[in-house]
Amino acid sequence: MGGYIILDATGIDTASFAEGVKIPGAYNLAKAAITMQKPLLITGLKSGEYFVSPQYVVATDGADGITLKGFEAKIATDDTVSPSEAV
Repeated sequence: MGGYIILDATGIDTASFAEGVKIPGAYNLAKAAITMQKPLLITGLKSGEYFVSPQYVVATDGADGITLKGFEAKIATDDTVSPSEAV
């Protein structure tokens, strides 16, 4: 069965992404992508004035939240999306 999960990351500017941004429902969407083995499509990302999305990322479960590889971010259980080191 095809399809993907969409996470709207409007409000994140990758040019200045240094602190966490709360995106309601982000954790549950990423968790659903993992559970359902679906790609996670990030939309709404900007770098300065330019859109740098949509883009697919790989979501993986971890002890301290969900890591998004490709976008290099983590999602905490409280829906805070924060930058992370490349994994």
